[in-house]
Amino acid sequence: MISIRLFKIAGMTLLALGLAGCTFTERGVYDGIRQGQINECNQMPSGQRERCLSEITGEYEEYRRQREMIEDEQ
Repeated sequence: MISIRLFKIAGMTLLALGLAGCTFTERGVYDGIRQGQINECNQMPSGQRERCLSEITGEYEEYRRQREMIEDEQ
């Protein structure tokens, strides 16, 4: 069963992608998901918001470098 929270995250992600006018490139999808997470955090009370925002992953370039390092190790 899909939780309501997961459904909201997916909906906000799709909305962010649509509003940003992103094409479905890897970077566009990554940025859309990240923006959806930020939007969800911003709807939380102050203390929870700060904790939520601190758990969001970094920028796309950081993600890409980490992924390439993992691929090189394999």
